[in-house]
Amino acid sequence: MFRGKSPDSQVGFTLVELMITVVIVAILMAFAAPGFRDLLERNRLQSTSSNVYASLMFARSEALKRNQWVVICKRNAGGTACDTGTVDGKWEEGWLVFAGGTPAVPNEILNVREALSAGDTLRVVDDPNDTPEKLNILTYGTDGSPSSEAVFVLCNSDADTSTAREVLVELTGRPRRLESTGNCAP
Repeated sequence: MFRGKSPDSQVGFTLVELMITVVIVAILMAFAAPGFRDLLERNRLQSTSSNVYASLMFARSEALKRNQWVVICKRNAGGTACDTGTVDGKWEEGWLVFAGGTPAVPNEILNVREALSAGDTLRVVDDPNDTPEKLNILTYGTDGSPSSEAVFVLCNSDADTSTAREVLVELTGRPRRLESTGNCAP
């Protein structure tokens, strides 16, 4: 004699149970999605500021290692030379690290960084006493010191200063990453 469920009985969820589960999941996602979006955005900006920092450290270490100057500059449209045509400090199109040559014709390109994503901006903060070239080019000398101080400000497409990041280059040459509450105005 067979005890228990018959082999023909069905096991599973009813349509009502499934709908209630879907509604609960949708409500939980509605609360979690904005926080998750902010987390992704903060991580993306942190990653980009790490890329700027790493490029600056790389340029400095290459200048020391090679015993020659190394340049980091904003890229031109072709990506093979520095952008010397527009002196605006807007680095969101990417940057180059090179040794030797000139900004228009670099001898040896050591590193190329692509354009930023999602409408993010990367700007060199302008000091009225600086030369315009400082906004596009930073040169590390053979002793690892930069040609000038620089502040790179990274902002999201909303210009939200609460998520902004800064990379500061002092005259010692070593960059520092900071969470910025600075100005994200273009």
